[in-house]
Amino acid sequence: MNKDWPAIEGRARQLRFFAAQTARTFARTAALFESEYVFCWLDWDGDNILADGAIIDYGSVRQFGLYHREYRFEDVGRMSTTLPEQRRKARHIVQNFAQIRDFLLNGKKLPLGSFRNDPILALFDDEFERTSNRLLLHRVGLEPGLAARVLQSDPECVQRFRRIHSWFERARSSRGRVRVADGLSWN
Repeated sequence: MNKDWPAIEGRARQLRFFAAQTARTFARTAALFESEYVFCWLDWDGDNILADGAIIDYGSVRQFGLYHREYRFEDVGRMSTTLPEQRRKARHIVQNFAQIRDFLLNGKKLPLGSFRNDPILALFDDEFERTSNRLLLHRVGLEPGLAARVLQSDPECVQRFRRIHSWFERARSSRGRVRVADGLSWN
């Protein structure tokens, strides 16, 4: 009704669009969180994020401007996800939407594991990679038009650069994991 999505005829087509749009949204959101070092729990009871990727509740901020990949918040004896685990958690949410779509279309609830190879998970993976690459090129200062041309003309070069960048970004202290006031971290 708010016209965020196109008008689609037919319930089955609407449900398929809804699941695919959820895959794209959560892929972009997870890629953005990882790129910008935003820690937002994508786990447990799902009360931290809306279906459009909007954040309701950020997680703890451990280090500004650093990829705090090992930080876990401890909440009443339960440990949160880490920054790089958010992608897996977002993908799991998308898998749940595949299950929901299938149930609404067929009236029978299959086990979640039945959807581990659903096409919307491949859509999620592709969108995550595209978004991650675009965000990386933006972070290093490429204008959107130039970034699009680089991605089109030499995607392998972008992938190699991303691997190298990731190595430096994820470097960590040899001191190991340490207890902090609100959980665990690894500088």
